[in-house]
Formats: sequence, structure tokens, C-alpha cells
Amino acid sequence: MAKQSRISGAFRDAHSRLAQHGEGVISFGGVAAEARRLNSRLDATLALSRRMSWLFIKERFTMSISGEIVSQTLTSSLVQVPMIAADYHLKAPPNASEALRMKANADMLAQMTFNDQLVRDLQMYVGHLSRLGRSL
Repeated sequence: MAKQSRISGAFRDAHSRLAQHGEGVISFGGVAAEARRLNSRLDATLALSRRMSWLFIKERFTMSISGEIVSQTLTSSLVQVPMIAADYHLKAPPNASEALRMKANADMLAQMTFNDQLVRDLQMYVGHLSRLGRSL
């Protein structure tokens, strides 16, 4: 930000200087020198603006990807860890038949899917409430 302020300030200063002393620049033949000075400051300002835009795009992309990873990890851990625990009520007992184990696995998968959707809906509604709070 300091570099941006310094570079854009230098451009504004050069532009203001030219506006103030335009007649003298023309009278003494300094148009080419002033044009070079102004163009170099404008080029520096535009280069910094492009660089800042690119950094902003990269930062937004990185933050959205990392936010999605954190969200997915949080959702998975909230939903799956309790169900994988040894004493979860939908787990089949160790001596159960193959059919009973398949039914228990299907029931547990259905419950995981349901809980996963509940957590995602909760995250969406909390985000919606946050946006509403900011707009108020």
C-alpha cells in the first residue's frame, strides 16, 4: 500500500506540476522531457495496478480454495468421526452375518449422508445470516 501510494502520488505530482507550469514548459521547449517524465510515471502506476490486480486475483483464488478445503474437512470430521467410533449404534456387532453387516453399513452411510447435508445446510445458513448482518 505504501508503494502504491508513493507511485500514484508521484504521478499526480508530475501531472499537477505540468498543469501548473505548462506555459513555461512550452516556452522553453521542455514538452518532450515532460512527456517522458509523465509517461514513465504513468507506466509505473499502470504496472503496479496490474500487479496489484493479479495479486488480488491470486489471493482470492487461494483463499476460496483453502476455505473450501477447511469447510470440507470440518464437515467430514463433524459427520464421520462420531460414526466411526467403536460404540456407534448403527455398527454391526462383530459376530453378525454378512447380510446384517451390509444392512448396518447401508444404514450408517444413509445416516452419514443425512448428517453431512445437515452440516452443509447449517454452514450455508450461518453464512447467509452473516451476509444479512453486514447488510443491515
